[in-house]
Amino acid sequence: MPRSCPCWPGALLLAFVLFPAGATQDLFWEHKQWRTYAEADANGVRHCVAMTGGDGDNMLELHATAGVGVSIRFEEQTYRGLEPFLKATDVLSFRLDGSPAVLGGHLQPSLGYDADGIPTASVSVPAGAAASLIAAMRNATTLTVLHSRGAGDAPDAIGEFSLAGFTANYLKAVEWCGITPDAQAAR
Repeated sequence: MPRSCPCWPGALLLAFVLFPAGATQDLFWEHKQWRTYAEADANGVRHCVAMTGGDGDNMLELHATAGVGVSIRFEEQTYRGLEPFLKATDVLSFRLDGSPAVLGGHLQPSLGYDADGIPTASVSVPAGAAASLIAAMRNATTLTVLHSRGAGDAPDAIGEFSLAGFTANYLKAVEWCGITPDAQAAR
């Protein structure tokens, strides 16, 4: 006859200490060209990011937070000691599958430095426009970031991102962060 371990109450107590009810954990999921992660802030609010690129390449990110909404951001990969390619006066737009620009002529980079002194350059889709861009991205295969130095300068492509896996990762962010799929853009 098998003997029962008298240590099971202690193991159960240890499990409750290590994994309390309601504890939030960081989550990570990857599908095709996109990956999604979720982290809880100090107040327990979960923030989700679905992204592609990185590891030395430019990045395209979707940020989602319950009660706030969604936003989309293009971030240039920058390096310590080098100035970003993007300038504050540049104009960027997005094009899906080679069609005319979805958003164009009014997106300007935000430049700065991170906590480690590395220059940053990013462009965020304006409030109210992210939801329609997401809907279009869910039906496309590529998103191209176009860049021009100003009026009269023909735009050139500075980044192309595969949207393979975007919809699945977007829906994972929706699930994890408790937003509705038609959430309005972050304000």
